[in-house]
Amino acid sequence: MICPYLTFNSDCEEAVNHYVEVLGAKIEMMMRNSDAPEGMPYAPERKDKIMHVRFSINGDVVMASDSPPEY
Repeated sequence: MICPYLTFNSDCEEAVNHYVEVLGAKIEMMMRNSDAPEGMPYAPERKDKIMHVRFSINGDVVMASDSPPEY
């Protein structure tokens, strides 16, 4: 099984919501930077960006996140 991991330039949530609307994707889990365990660093201005999302399209798993700006 191949499980793609997509990275986005701060528009991950928008892209995943588009996949839900157009492809019928199902979001199984979405974690923002602000949901990170205590002590895990992130830039405050990125608190609402996606740290990790897992969704499926026709039963196939896809994962994604917003890349930090330095990447």
